[in-house]
Amino acid sequence: MLLAACVSAIATASDRQPLPARWVERPVVMPKGWTRVELGAFRGAETPLVPLAATEARFEGATLQVGHGLLPRIELSLSTRLLRASGPWGLSDPELGVAVELLRREPPNTSVALRVSASSPHGAVRDGVPLGLGLPAFTGQLSARQQLGPLGLDVDLGGVVRLAGPLPAADMRLVDPADEVFARVGGMLQAGPLVAHGEVRGAQRSASVLLGTSDQLDGIQAATLLTAGVQLRAQLTRGSYLLAGWRWPLMSAPPLPGDAPSRGLHGALGVAL
Repeated sequence: MLLAACVSAIATASDRQPLPARWVERPVVMPKGWTRVELGAFRGAETPLVPLAATEARFEGATLQVGHGLLPRIELSLSTRLLRASGPWGLSDPELGVAVELLRREPPNTSVALRVSASSPHGAVRDGVPLGLGLPAFTGQLSARQQLGPLGLDVDLGGVVRLAGPLPAADMRLVDPADEVFARVGGMLQAGPLVAHGEVRGAQRSASVLLGTSDQLDGIQAATLLTAGVQLRAQLTRGSYLLAGWRWPLMSAPPLPGDAPSRGLHGALGVAL
């Protein structure tokens, strides 16, 4: 009887949770036993976070995002980018995270989760432009999703803390990179296998400065940023999809160098295994 109980417990622990067929019905955390792998490509421009250049940096490259439903309410994640600015290809800082689902109700689907992640300072530097920050960074985020028939509403609230330290791209001088708080509101509409997304993201970013100097030209000033994005997703099967999207700046106050926070085109193929 004891052996039977152990076998039953192991079988129960390895059971998969169901994966909703429609994207709009899915929770913000991957169900237990499922692994999501998304491979993407992008091209666009970003304003550097550290005072290395007076203009925007133009990037193109590939992205990898992996999420695994480890337990009924816990997802582990990994993401990184292979990209280049004007020089050779290199990896950006890899980011590891965990999400804990705080609330789930269905139907209709209601899902709330807390996400925390940390990036490792191993990104490459090409022609003086960092492909990653090159310093540790920590992100905390509260995410919520509410389904209303074919409609879905997403809300994210969070912040990023970037630690100070020496950067090779800044001649090993101490850099205190910008921290930020952010909010994102998005909506989706699913019609058959097609899912249309739209979102607006706002962020309040502090200044990036070179420590040990009062020269304001050495810093990237604090700013309020507002960006928008649209995306079209096509569900090929229950566990696979294609997507394409575009992001563009709405506002930067005061204007940042290049005035192009997170502008670009991206596409991806995703599978759930």
